[in-house]
Amino acid sequence: MRNTKITVTVVSFIGVCMLLLTFGNVRFFLWLHHEDTRSTQAESSLRTRSTTQQEEDRFEFMKRLRTVGEMKQLVRLPCNFIHDGLYLGEGNEVLNQIYESLQQLDDDVVPVLIEAGAHDGITKSISLKSSACLFTNTLLIEASPENYKVLSKSRKYDRTVHAALCNQDFVMIEENALNSGESHIGTRGVKVPCTSLDTELDKLQSELPESQRDKLRLVFLILDVEKHEVDALKGLERHPPVKAMIETIHLPPDDTDWIAQWATRHGL
Repeated sequence: MRNTKITVTVVSFIGVCMLLLTFGNVRFFLWLHHEDTRSTQAESSLRTRSTTQQEEDRFEFMKRLRTVGEMKQLVRLPCNFIHDGLYLGEGNEVLNQIYESLQQLDDDVVPVLIEAGAHDGITKSISLKSSACLFTNTLLIEASPENYKVLSKSRKYDRTVHAALCNQDFVMIEENALNSGESHIGTRGVKVPCTSLDTELDKLQSELPESQRDKLRLVFLILDVEKHEVDALKGLERHPPVKAMIETIHLPPDDTDWIAQWATRHGL
């Protein structure tokens, strides 16, 4: 009987010890898990801050006008940048043409790419890949208020201008609810201010130090402004482009001839 009591007592004592150890292990595991979670959260927070800072730094850098030499240091080709757009072939061609021009220009030149009729900056953009892959100084001009709302956010690292290319104070823009790419100048709609390509390039030039202002070059012009290409080109005389892609498919013969003469006059 005494042996039985002793056995029970020993077993009970061992059981209590095991419970204490188990409880201690659970607490130890929970504490380790808690510390690990805190560590993971801290690392995640640091990564988030780091990523945010990188984005801010890139934003500030992209907003500054860069020289050919600076762009060459940043370019990484082949560029695997892919976006869901309608003009991927044209975008690749523009990238190739700009890259070719960069190899021929002096390193102190400040090259600029303009896309007039920039739409929303993504789905119908021809300049997007050149901006992302070549770090090209990019100016985007869009007259449609609805398109510009999206453009100003989707391409906030580039320069954007909400205006029409015309030689008066303002025009009326009629939005096309069925096809946002066909919003156009009309007799009603939303009042939008006018500007010219020369005016916008003059503004960019004024951002540069005086000793560098003569280095600004319009390296490529993309122009698709819904049958108002002639009006747009009449405002581009001081800063002729090195290369250009101009929409002429739906223009009358007289306008096509005028554009051909303008191109010849500027050596295109």
